[in-house]
Parts: sequence; C-alpha cells; structure tokens
Amino acid sequence: MPPKTTSPHQYLIDQAETAGAWASEILVSDAKIHDIRVAPKSSPQVSSRQEQKMTVRVWLEGRAAGEASGRPEHARLLLAAALKDAETAPRDPFAGPVERTRTHLPALDIRDKRYDMLSMEDRTEVVLDNEQSASRVDRRVRPGVFNYEDRLETRSYLNSHGVLYEVESTRYALEGIVTLRGPEPPVVISHKEATRSFSTISTLPFGTLMGRRLVALAGRQHGLSGDVRVLFPPLPMARIVAWLGERFAEESLQAGSTLLRDGDSPVQLSPAFHIIDDGASPGALRTRGFDDAGVLGTALPILQEGVFNGPYLSPAGGRAMNLPPTGHVFGDTLRAGNLQMNTGTRSMNAHMGEMATTVFRVDDLWDLSGLDPATGEMDVPVHGQVFDAQDQVGVIRHARLKGNLIEALQNIAAVTSDTDRYRHVDAAGVFVDGLRLERP
Repeated sequence: MPPKTTSPHQYLIDQAETAGAWASEILVSDAKIHDIRVAPKSSPQVSSRQEQKMTVRVWLEGRAAGEASGRPEHARLLLAAALKDAETAPRDPFAGPVERTRTHLPALDIRDKRYDMLSMEDRTEVVLDNEQSASRVDRRVRPGVFNYEDRLETRSYLNSHGVLYEVESTRYALEGIVTLRGPEPPVVISHKEATRSFSTISTLPFGTLMGRRLVALAGRQHGLSGDVRVLFPPLPMARIVAWLGERFAEESLQAGSTLLRDGDSPVQLSPAFHIIDDGASPGALRTRGFDDAGVLGTALPILQEGVFNGPYLSPAGGRAMNLPPTGHVFGDTLRAGNLQMNTGTRSMNAHMGEMATTVFRVDDLWDLSGLDPATGEMDVPVHGQVFDAQDQVGVIRHARLKGNLIEALQNIAAVTSDTDRYRHVDAAGVFVDGLRLERP
C-alpha cells in the first residue's frame, strides 16, 4: 500500500479506490493573473483575474484513463464523471499514473521574490515606458497596442502511487505592435517576450528594439528576387525551431505520419543542425518541476546531426517502449519544452564578409500559417535587408519567401555564433540555400 499523502485532495484518491478504481491522479492549478492594456491616446486598462482548474483521472483495471476537468469546488462531481468515462475507455495494458521515483522536487520552478512587492503602478510603468520608447527611436515609428500580463501559479499533483508534488512559479509577458509610417503599404511588426522574473521584463529594451527593427526596414527598396541565400537571424530561426517542436510532438504521438519521416526512414536534415529539448533548464520559460502527468523534466537530444531522435513519451508511451517518460505531457497532448539549438564559432557578419553572393536577411517570420506541416512547403510574408558582403545595399518590404523548409534545412550554409533566447527557444543565426524571394 503506497503511503498516504498530506494533500487536501487525498480524499478523492481514497474515494476513487473505494469506487473500484485501480489507480487515480489529481492535477490542480490556481493562477493569479494581472493584465494591462495600453492603446494609443487612451488610459491604461488594468484588470486582475483568477483561473482555477482541477483534472481528475482514474483507471479501471486494464483500461486507459477516464478523465474530467473543471473547477476544484466541483471535485466530487469531477470524480464521478471520470469514473463514468473510465467505464468505456479503451483497453490499454500500459495505462496508469507515474510511479514514485523521488520524494523531493529539484528547484526548477521560479517564484520571483519581487512579485509580492509589485504594485499596479510598477506594472503599468513597464508598459508605458516601452510604448513611449518605441516612438522615441524615430518620428516615423507609431506605437500601437501594448499588453502586459503576469501570472503567479500554484500547481499540485498527487496520485494513488504515493506521488505528491507542489510548486509555485511566476511568468511575465509583454507584447506590442508598432507601425512604420512612410512606406506604402505601411510596415507593421508585432513581438512578444516572456520571462520568469520582473527584473528581466522591466529592464528589457522591448519598445526600443522594435522601433530599431522598423527603422532598419526603411529606405530604398532593392530589386532582389528569385533564388537567394537567406540569413535567418536568431528571431526568425527561433520561430522555425518552435514550429519544428510542434512536429516533434506530432511525430511522438503519430510515429511516421509527419514530415520528419520518409516512409520507414527519418528525414535527414543538415548534419550541422542539432536541437536539445531541456525541460530542466534553469530559468527557461517552459521549465516546470513536473509535467501534467507528474513526470520531472529532463534533457533530451531531440535532433542529432539533422535526424529526429525523439520521441516525447508519456508514462504509458514509455512503458510501451520500455523507456522512461520524458516530461512533455501538457493537458491531453505532448508539447515541446525548452528547445536549444547548437551554435557555430563565427558571427553572421564574419560569414557574410566571406560570401561571394547576395544575402537576404529576414527580419522575422511572424506568420507561419503558409508553412505546410505535412510537406514543409512554405509561402510566408517577409521583410528584410539585402547585403552584399557586409554592406547593406537595400531593403525589401512585403515580399513572399517560398520553397521547401525541409530542403532549406538540408542545405544549411552556416550556423553562426550569434544567439538569442525568444520565449522557449534558444536559437542561432543560420544561412540557408534553396529558397526564393517573390516581390509583390
């Protein structure tokens, strides 16, 4: 008999057992959230809210889990609904909650020490400073809506195997929209940053950096089009790596059904391309003490020398393959953790200085809806700068970048030492061939 926990929800575990459940688990989250919205020529809109959720899972012998989610005050109704759902769940010899592996969690979740001392004035000042700093870069830069959110979340997990975890963590997010006046049509960029501490989000020159990006897109349009060598700096490359992370999760759930596999063989990208998924990276955005199945995060080499090396594994998936679970359960699916790309040894500028070809440097890939997850074919909007060696010779606005992303990642010309972290991705600048630029 596993030891009884000291959770206030232990009674649900006991009632599930009394009702005939072979095993059960409870996941509870309680988040306190502050929101601030600043629009041009308007007073800041400030609000606070609370989000609470309980998920109850029960297993009958030999079957997959029955599940129900809702507010914690409806706990007994959720248990009854989960038990009813379990009666018709499909048979699964590998089903069941995670086993108890340790009594204490590593200190991975970060609860910002400043959180309790923050006033709404402190929070509002961050938004207003960044909105105003964007316009100070250049009179042509017009700020749009800026939004701020912080979240203090308590998560607890317990199961009938004696596992009990509880953590508190903070997250802060800031996003904004800015427009460059002058070009027709106008250039609009949006961006979002998220961190674990207020000191990081409050000192980041968010508005200034957005304004500088816009100003870099002003000036004479270049006539470049057709096949072109493309430079993805860390920001657009982070978007690509995050998009690939979604494919890693899909391949983990439906092996062989995504663009990461060609028949029975994995797709070979450039051997210079490596990605680690580190769910235990200290201070990273998606670091959690445990996932939604009670599994602790770990580091996983997900892409080695250009080959998918996964998969992400739930407890049941791990038992089926006789491997440990990887800590990627998020709700009822699998989700990438902190993705860390390998870096090169030389900078983007150093590489461009030696390239005997024109390079198109992409500003951002803000809209990847034109990237086909089944084939990798892409047709996405871009702005950017044109370089001959290290000299900028023009800009391109409102163009389309087309081709096949997988083929481009098979033709990496260089991985650079320039790196940055954007949300849950650490990415490097990358030069690729095989894409084409089309002007409007």
